[in-house]
Amino acid sequence: AIAMSIFGYNRAQQPQHRMFGQALQGGGLAILYLLVYFMLARYQLLGPTPSFILFTLIGVSCILLAASQDARALAVLGISGAFLSPVMVSSSGGSQTILFSYFLLLNSFIITVNWFKGWRELNLIGFVFTLVIGMNWAFRAYQPEDFVTSETFLILFFLLYSATPVLFNLFNAPGRLSWGDGMLLYGTPLAAAALQHHLLRGQDMTLAWNACAAGSYYLLLWWAIYRRPNAETVWLEKSLLGVAIGFFTLAIPLAFNAQLTAAFWTLEGFGV
Repeated sequence: AIAMSIFGYNRAQQPQHRMFGQALQGGGLAILYLLVYFMLARYQLLGPTPSFILFTLIGVSCILLAASQDARALAVLGISGAFLSPVMVSSSGGSQTILFSYFLLLNSFIITVNWFKGWRELNLIGFVFTLVIGMNWAFRAYQPEDFVTSETFLILFFLLYSATPVLFNLFNAPGRLSWGDGMLLYGTPLAAAALQHHLLRGQDMTLAWNACAAGSYYLLLWWAIYRRPNAETVWLEKSLLGVAIGFFTLAIPLAFNAQLTAAFWTLEGFGV
């Protein structure tokens, strides 16, 4: 597997063999993933900790190789393996603090690579993997004593991915105009709201204040785009304003009874 990866990297330096070389690298790195997995799960030649470290090193190496060769497929392979490594290594046990911290660092690394390369599909892969694995843990193993850790990670995850499309457009990062930014723009608040509802089930007034805070945050993001008018970012500006209004709308039935909700929603309808 290592020989395949090295030989593939060597071939990829020649333009006429670029695709062939990248395919060899991808195959070699995929075999390394499988080797570590079977050494852990089938033959018990490695423990969970060294396996996790090896999975992470393979994933990060794959992403760095991809960035140096401008090879998106390699980057997708590396990101997928890096996210799946804790799933392959651990069972239902393990520390959620370590898992969440690892995901936070991994997502930060993805966004950093994207800042320079403009590979928006990596943002989506990071978002989806974090969401699916995080929601699986939340609905399967969450306990009330885990609230502080889970809430902290949820807030950081929300801030990281909600601010990414705005910052990329404000600072003219490569590939800033992407359909992927639209998916992050709407998917992040929806996912965060669903998880927050799960963490605070039955605490409607707290959820109402959270919705107001999220609406105010999106108003700040909207203002940051609005104060720098640009024909290319009109869609982003109006979308941010729409999400802010959506959160404020959601806060009303959480805080008030049906009669007051109907009255406020009627006024809001006239205003819109």
